[in-house]
Amino acid sequence: GVLWKMSEGYRDKLLNIKMSEKLGGGYRKKQKINGIQDRKLVTVLVIIILFQIMGALFVGFQKQEYHIDEIYSYNFSNSVKAEKFAEADWLKTKWIDGNEFDELVTVQEGERFNYAAPYRNTSLDAHPPLYYWALHTVCSIFPDSFSKWLGIGINLLFFLLLLKCLSSLFR
Repeated sequence: GVLWKMSEGYRDKLLNIKMSEKLGGGYRKKQKINGIQDRKLVTVLVIIILFQIMGALFVGFQKQEYHIDEIYSYNFSNSVKAEKFAEADWLKTKWIDGNEFDELVTVQEGERFNYAAPYRNTSLDAHPPLYYWALHTVCSIFPDSFSKWLGIGINLLFFLLLLKCLSSLFR
């Protein structure tokens, strides 16, 4: 009579366990098989993730030129003169020397961790400021330097954070 007073789901689970124990412990064996299958699945997923990371690193090492959107990301993240660069018409008629370009894409002394600039610069762009703030933070750690790896590193970090969120969601 006690089994009938339990919730149906719990009762059915308990009855299935009792029945499998009568049949020679098949329930425990099935759990072990699922554990092995779960480990195989995790191993396959880890291998896939490692291939994705290696692919991103390979592309990063092969990269020799920058797309204009990448330059804009560095500019909007780091420059207090971003509005000058946003007016791209002058770029068609004027050569930018190295010093001027550095001022437009790198964090200058006195501007490290100045989040007002990337916040203000987002008014020139349609994208939200999170990536610009992240790029500005990394570039502030390495002022006066311009490297593709600063942006690629952030992208890989966001990729790994996304994977962690997805794995937490499906547990």
